[in-house]
Amino acid sequence: MFSERLIGGAAILLGGFLLTVLIPNHVTSMAGPVNPSLFPTIAAWLFVILGVAQIVMVRTATTEINGWYEFIRLLGLALFVFVSLLLMPRIGYLPSAVLLAGAVCALMLERRLGWLALSIGVVPLGVWFTFEVILGRPLPPIPL
Repeated sequence: MFSERLIGGAAILLGGFLLTVLIPNHVTSMAGPVNPSLFPTIAAWLFVILGVAQIVMVRTATTEINGWYEFIRLLGLALFVFVSLLLMPRIGYLPSAVLLAGAVCALMLERRLGWLALSIGVVPLGVWFTFEVILGRPLPPIPL
């Protein structure tokens, strides 16, 4: 119960830090239909709102990581996220996002083909289409 409140408080602090320091100081404005700070601001407010919800809606029974197997899987995912972020400028957004979505689905042991196709294929393509085509905001391209 205490750890859930601690995580909620950390999420609130992270959202506040994003809103007050990082976004105002490091997101620059450029011409286009949407202000570049819109999506980071939405994400920061989600951290704050979900952090408050985490604190308020604490469960009475806590669930622990069930053994070292799950802990190692979680560490593997964290490592894969880190490597994906480092490789994204070299291999481009789409390949990196597809590999990362596949890693998340593998961690979750997802086997339903519809959810796999949606998570690994449709979501990265939808994000790419939204930012690149609709909003005209560049994502890391696939180097040719």
